[in-house]
Amino acid sequence: MAKKKKRRPQPPRGRPAPEPQGEAPVAKAPVVLQASKAVRIYSGLFGVGFFVLVVLNAFATKKVGLSAVPLVLVALGAVVCLRIFRTSLVADQRGVTIRNYLKTYRLSWSDVGDFRLDPPATRLDGWEMSVVRSDGRPIRLDALRRPFVRNVDLNKPVLEAQRKQLLAWLR
Repeated sequence: MAKKKKRRPQPPRGRPAPEPQGEAPVAKAPVVLQASKAVRIYSGLFGVGFFVLVVLNAFATKKVGLSAVPLVLVALGAVVCLRIFRTSLVADQRGVTIRNYLKTYRLSWSDVGDFRLDPPATRLDGWEMSVVRSDGRPIRLDALRRPFVRNVDLNKPVLEAQRKQLLAWLR
């Protein structure tokens, strides 16, 4: 008995679809910029290690009166690690959402003035990106920071490409 060969799907025949007339709005894909994979892995490993050390310390001391302290430390450590892990910038139809270490900003497109690249402040810092509000106040993006880089110009082309994606939303 011979096996049937599967047929590859063929492109439709005939004339191509007509081009849309006039100015049709083009839906832009949302831009999501997150912390680097290394930072996210580090924050996850740090959180697990912190949790293990606090729990081991709680079992080793066996103090009844201080049983709430390890729980508070674990909760605080989890919140810090989660905030580090979730730092991001999301640009979509509603505007820009910036999740930094301590605060989340939600800006409509009318509140965004520009996306700016900032040069390194010290030899240990890399290039950084900021969202400049329409009133001129900048918001630094913690998700795109690269501290302790050896070659400070290494991340500049990546940030410039990301900046171009974000500037497309302003136009």
